[in-house]
Amino acid sequence: MGVFVKLAVSPRLFPALRRLGEIEVAPRLLVAGSHDGQTFIVLERIEGTYPKKLWFGSHLPELARFVKAYQSDKELTELLKVDHSPGKQQISRRIEHLARRLEGATHARFESDEVLGAMDTFIEQGACLYEPFPVPTHADPNYKNILLTSGRLYMVDWDGLALADPMRDISLLLWWYVPKRDWTSFFEVYSPDAVDADGLAARLYWWVACRSLSVALWFDERGDEGKVQMFLTDFLAAVSRGDNPQL
Repeated sequence: MGVFVKLAVSPRLFPALRRLGEIEVAPRLLVAGSHDGQTFIVLERIEGTYPKKLWFGSHLPELARFVKAYQSDKELTELLKVDHSPGKQQISRRIEHLARRLEGATHARFESDEVLGAMDTFIEQGACLYEPFPVPTHADPNYKNILLTSGRLYMVDWDGLALADPMRDISLLLWWYVPKRDWTSFFEVYSPDAVDADGLAARLYWWVACRSLSVALWFDERGDEGKVQMFLTDFLAAVSRGDNPQL
């Protein structure tokens, strides 16, 4: 059996990471500890491949069951309650963090009336969001953090694991990989009641906008102008609740 060693992992996550392996949505945690002041975990090495982007839309029931497996796990939820902050507080902190990063952005488009106006709308939308029951979320469920094996899916890199709005993960998976016309098919398996849940659409688009702006700023810090433009376009589309212009 091969293993994978990951350094600088927060000790507070050790029990939750172990639970993720127990419910088979992440590689099994074999050892966790610290050595010479450096924390580490040793995970079972999973042999798999990244799913192609088109895979998601054609496997929506499987994807919905996978997400539900970790978001509905009661033991995992209890383990994460220690560091949980209320949803409104999480949203306020994210907006403040993004605003600070915007002040240091270098790309001219960040200063455009279009983006600044969308930022004002984004802040207003965040203040009005319905606060759902928080569930375990990954925070970055992109296809390169997902392994497809012969029998099941696994997600890796759970550094952002925390209790939050379930849309924190679901919105990104749907926005990035699934045409809007098929989103209902995901929720019919994940939870039929979710289709009519309070403010579901508002929450879904807000989390997409939040992540898109954050990624645009990340690429700005690294001088990648093309990716800045791409994710700012996503941000604007999500704020206006339009279609993904990249899909």
